[in-house]
Amino acid sequence: MDQGEIYEDGTPEQIFEHPKRERTRIFIQQLKVLHVDKISCDFDFLAFMTQLEEFGRKQQLSQKQIYAMQLVVEEVLMMKLLPAIENEGRVDISLDVEYSERENLVQMRFSYSGPSFYPFDSEEDLSYRMIKGVSKGMEHKFEDGVNYFMISI
Repeated sequence: MDQGEIYEDGTPEQIFEHPKRERTRIFIQQLKVLHVDKISCDFDFLAFMTQLEEFGRKQQLSQKQIYAMQLVVEEVLMMKLLPAIENEGRVDISLDVEYSERENLVQMRFSYSGPSFYPFDSEEDLSYRMIKGVSKGMEHKFEDGVNYFMISI
């Protein structure tokens, strides 16, 4: 229920294990979310890095986790995705940073439109190696013209 209306319907297993709606998933998994929409080449990188650090401190993340999140933003967004926008005309980059208290896990999800685009040329790419060193995993999906690049910390 949400504001007197049925928000999501199903068996307890369906709702808890496979929620259909994003707000249900956030509520069930007790996620804390930082969302940034429409990131472009004139993105205020320094202000966002401060906002990211404040989000991490508010969630009582370790300095190591906060540093890892900032490193991911710098390497993925600034070194890979934003240059791709300029070169290939991509638009509509957004970023969701989700912290799960239950799992003490941060997931950063970059979403961007256009053709399928994996940000790294190879496993020898310096940015790839840096992110691999601070993350628990990386995943890229392409669905309906939208790329989803996720990194778990």
